[in-house]
Amino acid sequence: SMMKRFYVNSITRDTEYDLTKGSKGSKVHYFSAHPNGEREVENVILRPRPHLKKTKFELDFGELLIKGRKSVGNRVTKELIQKVVLKEVGGSTLAARKIWYDQTVNRLNDEGRGTFIGEFKGDDKILTIYENGEYRLSSFNLSTRFDEDIRHIQKWNPKHAISAVYYDGGKSMHYVKRFLCEITSDKRVRFISEAKGSVLSAFSTAFDPEVTVVFNKQLKETKNLPDKIIQLGDFIEVKGMKAQGNQLTKYKVKEVLLNHAISEGKTPWPEEQESEIKNDVVSDSVEELENDKIDTESDKQINEKENLSEKIVKFKTPEEIKPEKTKSKKASNPKKDKGPTTVEWDLTNKNSIDDQMKLF
Repeated sequence: SMMKRFYVNSITRDTEYDLTKGSKGSKVHYFSAHPNGEREVENVILRPRPHLKKTKFELDFGELLIKGRKSVGNRVTKELIQKVVLKEVGGSTLAARKIWYDQTVNRLNDEGRGTFIGEFKGDDKILTIYENGEYRLSSFNLSTRFDEDIRHIQKWNPKHAISAVYYDGGKSMHYVKRFLCEITSDKRVRFISEAKGSVLSAFSTAFDPEVTVVFNKQLKETKNLPDKIIQLGDFIEVKGMKAQGNQLTKYKVKEVLLNHAISEGKTPWPEEQESEIKNDVVSDSVEELENDKIDTESDKQINEKENLSEKIVKFKTPEEIKPEKTKSKKASNPKKDKGPTTVEWDLTNKNSIDDQMKLF
């Protein structure tokens, strides 16, 4: 019995493809398909025989290389297999896939044509926002199709909120809202008012988007009003997707302009900022560790020298050990008194102790 993992780039409709060599008696014990190459662990149960001591073992497909469909594969066992049972499914064994979006045909590709969206792996999704105030979360499958009224496309981050400024046709006012995508199914979801005449004025996926409100100069009340710059992150907090939002202004607005790219604001998201800080901290910590090593080595050398100096003991000469009477006699004769002398003994070297004792 053999096992193999293979990929399918293209197929022809109504055509059968043989997974084996095609020889008579060939059959498939187990088959599964994963679009992201998730690893599987199977329990292989062998047919009992007198000489078999072990009739069950585990098989990890994650350790198997991915080859072509016509490859023979690797040998599982020489014994007869009774059945193969799935034990568990793990994460993806494929590397992150780079995806581009081609605006001319509204299709995804991995050949570098169009705008680069990002690297996708596992359950990652693509966020698309449309002219009529709808969003969609789709997979990164190259066969995914997009509508022509698309305004923005990017890799979706479930923790990043969408900020939108829209005109409510029912109330004839502009509103601001910030929300997270609550509906994650592959369908278009409307996030602005459904009243007739509602229009999406501006939107962004940045951390703290900035917009410029241009007032209608033809009206008396807004004729002398200067354009107003608003930080949407300070203007409103992240709320539910169905919330109406806060009123932008009570005056008539001509247009709302976004002052930066849709997905890139002046302030990055905290996660991206922390990752940059961590990289800087790691580089600084490496330098500090190297400096600490140098300091510790120098400290060790200093401590060793101090310990050696402490082990050197000073002993008095025989003249110093004599009674006080002899000292007084020598003191009366200043010419003969040469003063006390000391001899230093180094006890660290055991071999030199005998030579030093001979001095006495």
